[in-house]
Amino acid sequence: MGGTNTTPAAERSLFLCLQGLGNLILAEPAIAAAEARRPEATVTVLVRRRAYMPLIAAHPAVDEVVALSPATLLALRRRRFDRSYTCFPANDYRFDLITRLAGARQRVGHRYPLRKRLRLPATYTREVPVAVADDVQQNLNLVAAGLDARPPRLAVAPVAAPTPLLGVHPGSSTAHRMALKRWPAGHFRGVIERALGERPDLTVWLFAGPEEGELVASIAAGLGERVVVVTDLPLMEVAQRIAACTCFLANDSGLMHLAVAVGVPTVGLFGPTDPARTAPRGHIALQARGVDCAPCWPLRGVGHRPPCAHAEPLCMVRLTPDQVWSAMAPRLTADVP
Repeated sequence: MGGTNTTPAAERSLFLCLQGLGNLILAEPAIAAAEARRPEATVTVLVRRRAYMPLIAAHPAVDEVVALSPATLLALRRRRFDRSYTCFPANDYRFDLITRLAGARQRVGHRYPLRKRLRLPATYTREVPVAVADDVQQNLNLVAAGLDARPPRLAVAPVAAPTPLLGVHPGSSTAHRMALKRWPAGHFRGVIERALGERPDLTVWLFAGPEEGELVASIAAGLGERVVVVTDLPLMEVAQRIAACTCFLANDSGLMHLAVAVGVPTVGLFGPTDPARTAPRGHIALQARGVDCAPCWPLRGVGHRPPCAHAEPLCMVRLTPDQVWSAMAPRLTADVP
């Protein structure tokens, strides 16, 4: 006897991860949690740049990754997702606009303590108050209350590499005053010289992102063949090289979070950004001592980055190479987390 198939269609969830690389990585635990809570649902992740897609495409919780474009938004809107999660931080009308254009039936986002004038009302069908917590927990709170946080995890196979191997990323984004997050190039050079002197078997890989070639070249100049510049590679190949490192040293940047996600002992350097928000979970976050104005981009001001009040960012300048070496040196042994 014939009949009609009444099996309900699988729910469809959309994660809008439209910030930088680090923010995408910090959303990974929430993406995994959403899939664990509704294993029958499909999960699509919308990312800001096409270059980010391979990094998350192989994740077991992810069914599809797409990059932001007008055509992509139109296609997503036609699919009428059951719910969307606009990941943290998104205190800007542009995130509201994209959320609304994506058109999910249920739209989950945050209610920020700093209310900007340029926001689109009624964007979200459910608003979750920003908590006193780091970005990983903020994203988990979108999925459900009470979810336990963990560090981000990405399965990346390391390349063959010498050991011990120190990875260093001295850059960061320069948009919206974020160049203030950079530890001085001379400090990076100083700690690398110390590491090379203390560990004659050490190799250093200096990672350069887009537009960071001159910065990295100035640090590497004259340090010899044990210092290798890693540049102009696709993001997955960068991840494979980071995964091979014994230890990773970086500013608060996307590559810092990538190192954590691939399981490398990581030392993060913090100044204007708040380690209570973006410290590498389970790893080390260093700050200068005695700089009362830091961090000047705290949680309560998400969406606002005031300029530095000093001629130079004291919070970075006063974090010394000796402090960094003391934290980093034990982690150049492979069995130290």
